[in-house]
Amino acid sequence: MPDIVDAIVDLTETGSSLKKNGLRILDTLLSSYTELIANNVAYADPDKRAAMEDVALLLGGAIQARGQVLLKLNVARTELDAVLGLLRQ
Repeated sequence: MPDIVDAIVDLTETGSSLKKNGLRILDTLLSSYTELIANNVAYADPDKRAAMEDVALLLGGAIQARGQVLLKLNVARTELDAVLGLLRQ
């Protein structure tokens, strides 16, 4: 930690990145969760409902992806099978 601060406030899900950097959690200020709420009038509007369903899909994907790792690569088509073979090992 830099010498200019005694403590920091950070938004963290698990705290693992703090621990990896030699920091520790002293206290929890707030615990929260995500909730999608809509009223009946807004849900009856097809455009608004479509937007809500998009948000719900994104939230569901984020929840499902917890603990997963995303890896992006630029690979020449001729090398793709070799790279996939290495990743599947």
